[in-house]
Amino acid sequence: MYPMDFEEYLWANGVQPSTIDYLQGCFEAKSEVSPAVHETMKKLFYSYIVVGGMPQVVQAFINGKDYGAADSEKQRILSFWQDGMREQSKENCDYLQAFFAHIPSELTRRNKRYVISHATPNARWRE
Repeated sequence: MYPMDFEEYLWANGVQPSTIDYLQGCFEAKSEVSPAVHETMKKLFYSYIVVGGMPQVVQAFINGKDYGAADSEKQRILSFWQDGMREQSKENCDYLQAFFAHIPSELTRRNKRYVISHATPNARWRE
């Protein structure tokens, strides 16, 4: 399953297709959007940035408009993936979990590439 883009997030939050068509028309005509629509879209975009595009997380957020519920769902999904890693490779479980836990810090680096030796000092790709 793929993550939702912003337009799909708008649909999930109940934004009418006519509003999306209006925004698209303003974009194509290079005209200003009404202040009320602009404020609403800005708030929805900020919530999209915080919640993300994972469908289960978006659904958890929409059910209660609660960022805590969305974060709990994200943590549940991460735990599910970590449990799957443990089951798939019991002998390399520690390495896999170290690599997985290190992904966010590696992606925030300037060069945007994953350096495997940062997760565990003696690790090499061939291993």
